[in-house]
Amino acid sequence: VYDQIFVGADVLFAVNDSWYHTRLVQNLVHHFPHLISFDPYALFPDGQKVPVAPLFDWLLASASLIAGWGHPTPRTVDVVCAYVPAILGALAVIPVYFLGRCLDGRLAGVLAAGLLAVSPGQFLSRSLLGYTDHHVAETVLSTLVVLLAVLGLRQARQWEARFVMFRRPVWNPLAKLLALGLLAGFVLGLYLLTWVGGAIFVGILTAWVLVQFLLDHRAGRFTDYLVIFALPMFFLALLMLTCSRWY
Repeated sequence: VYDQIFVGADVLFAVNDSWYHTRLVQNLVHHFPHLISFDPYALFPDGQKVPVAPLFDWLLASASLIAGWGHPTPRTVDVVCAYVPAILGALAVIPVYFLGRCLDGRLAGVLAAGLLAVSPGQFLSRSLLGYTDHHVAETVLSTLVVLLAVLGLRQARQWEARFVMFRRPVWNPLAKLLALGLLAGFVLGLYLLTWVGGAIFVGILTAWVLVQFLLDHRAGRFTDYLVIFALPMFFLALLMLTCSRWY
C-alpha cells in the first residue's frame, strides 16, 4: 500500500473523497481555524456548499500545522492526511478492548480488539494509509461514546443514583456520574461534528435509554440514573453543535 500512495514526490490518495478532504485541509492551514463553507471549485461551474462536517478537517489541519511548525508545505499536509486514517484505525482497538472488557471481562476485550485488528471489509478499507476520509474517525468516536455510556449507566445503577441525592450531601456518586455523562456528551459532540449523518446515532442512543427505562420499570428498579446520566450527555452535545455554528 505504501508504494501505491507515496510515488516519488507525489502522494496519491485512495479515493475521490480523500482528495477533496485534502483540498479542504490545504485551504484550512492558510486560514486556520476558519474552514470554507462554500467551495467554488466543486460542482462546476457554480460551486457548492461544503457538504462535510468540519472536525476531521480541523484535526488534519492541526496535525499539519504541528508537523510543519506552523508553516506546513503542501507536501507535509499531504503526508499528514495520508497517515492520519491509519493512525486512527490503530487507535480504534483501544476503546473496543475496554468496551469488551466492560461487558464480559478481559478475555472478551482481547478477542474484540483482536478481531477488529484483523477484520477485513469496510473498516479495514477506510483505515488504510491514504484513505483520507472521516469514516474511521466516526468509528473511534462512536465506540468511545458507547464505552462511556456503558460505564456511566452501569456505575449509576451500582451507586443507586437517585434524584433525592440532589437534596442531601451525597455528592460523590453524583459528581462521578455527572462527569461521565458530560464526558460522553463531549465525545458525542465531537462525533456529530465529524459526520453530518450523526443524528442517527443519537436516535440509537435515545432508543437504548428508552428501552432500558422500560426494562427497569417493568422489573421494579429505579430509573432516575438514566436521566441523571443521559440528560447532561445529550445537552452538552447539543450545546457543542450550537456553539460551532456549522449546522
